[in-house]
Amino acid sequence: MIPDGRVARGLLAAAEAGDARGVERMLDPGVILTVDGGGHVPAPVTAIEGATDVAAYLADVLLSGRTTLRIEAVNGGPGIVVCRRGMVTGILGMRVHGRRILEAWLIVNPDKLTRWNCGRLVTDRPAPRSELVSTAHVLPNERHTMAKIVVIGGSGLIGSKVVAKLTAHGHEAVPASPNSGVNTITGEGLSDVMSGADVVVDVSNSPSFAPDDVMEFFTTSTTNLIAAERAAGVGHHVALTVVGTDRPNSIAYFAAKAAQEKLIRESGIPYSLVHATQFFEFISGIAAVSGKDEAIHLPDNLVQPIAAEDVATAIGRTAAGAPLNADIEIAGPEIMGLDEMVRRGLTFRGDPRDVVTDPEAPYFGARMEERTLMPVDGAEVFETTLAEWLPANPPRV
Repeated sequence: MIPDGRVARGLLAAAEAGDARGVERMLDPGVILTVDGGGHVPAPVTAIEGATDVAAYLADVLLSGRTTLRIEAVNGGPGIVVCRRGMVTGILGMRVHGRRILEAWLIVNPDKLTRWNCGRLVTDRPAPRSELVSTAHVLPNERHTMAKIVVIGGSGLIGSKVVAKLTAHGHEAVPASPNSGVNTITGEGLSDVMSGADVVVDVSNSPSFAPDDVMEFFTTSTTNLIAAERAAGVGHHVALTVVGTDRPNSIAYFAAKAAQEKLIRESGIPYSLVHATQFFEFISGIAAVSGKDEAIHLPDNLVQPIAAEDVATAIGRTAAGAPLNADIEIAGPEIMGLDEMVRRGLTFRGDPRDVVTDPEAPYFGARMEERTLMPVDGAEVFETTLAEWLPANPPRV
């Protein structure tokens, strides 16, 4: 039996219900949280104090839709083991008084997680707390700092949202783009912006989708980024890519993204690749390139579209966590035809153009299999529906 297990069970129940306020209610007002990243994973360099701040930090760790949680004894007391994609990514130990957590320590240092797996504890003897808790000196009244995360493409649709989310959670999120003097094609500004960076997030996009142009953009920019990250000692490369790049297709853009992914996997830098389905925000662009006279011809290939806001949430969570050294897929909640997605969007906005279902119509110049754009089983599914997204996102004038 785990000592004070009811407190751990209460925390686990709140986390599994997605109840951030419930997490906070399990904490003493003066609770202190110490996080050990071991220099491998972004972590506060000083303790986090107070129920509100500790709950906000733990929410990122415990409330992710991709995590599974279980209760374990940690150093003879209650604790929670956090698993993601079959690997332990965190261990939360706690000291309890009554029904509140007085002190907690979160271990995300990969070097200290090797004794654990997602099925059971590898050894029956808990490690002494000195092996698990960060040895960083806690300075009184010093505000805790988080990771420096450089966001390539940080002024764009996804990048600006990622920067805002990371900043709101206390990270030093640095938007990097040609507008800020950082050019991944020429290499200008890369060494300066990488100085002191813990994580690099690449959500940049090619200004041209012509086959040669898009291939040149992603291979050149990624090669330059990897070289700059190696020189700066960056410990995590996160890239946004597309669902379907690993399936047979003749889409030039997908071929360029697949080449980018290969460079990242073979770079030797710890990485996470986030494959997203088609965005709701693409509706106008798809219509613009698929028109024929007054009608828009589109195939009925299946899609499971997602909102850019949800994509940014997934990218932000991934950047703030440990490298996966793997690929994940994210999607929206609804399955529909590509033609249906565009038809619903145009109809809602009062666009009079007809959307004609044409199985032979190309998508950005190429034909696809029915499920090329669909996520695999196990993808993380976000909640925003097209009906919810449309009224909140009027077309740009």
